[in-house]
Amino acid sequence: MMDTIDISNRQSNAAANCNIAESSLCVISYNMHGYNQGLSLSHDMISSHTPDLLFLQEHWLTPHNMVKFNNDFPDFYVFDNSEEINRTTSKINLIN
Repeated sequence: MMDTIDISNRQSNAAANCNIAESSLCVISYNMHGYNQGLSLSHDMISSHTPDLLFLQEHWLTPHNMVKFNNDFPDFYVFDNSEEINRTTSKINLIN
């Protein structure tokens, strides 16, 4: 069984609880509407729901600023495939 939380409406109280006993995988997908604007709610969702997978869209960071994900989300592996990066390289980047 997989629970999916879509917080696209930006209201954290609309999120379901991923910490239910029969769940084997918790997935959160969130449209940040800009990195700085969505950062606080992203951390709140991680604290509240402890997701196994966290998908953050529309962060609008340039390739130079992708290191912010490592600094702000140290417990996650970061994969990125954005239009900005696709213009400069054809490979998917893993930031350690």
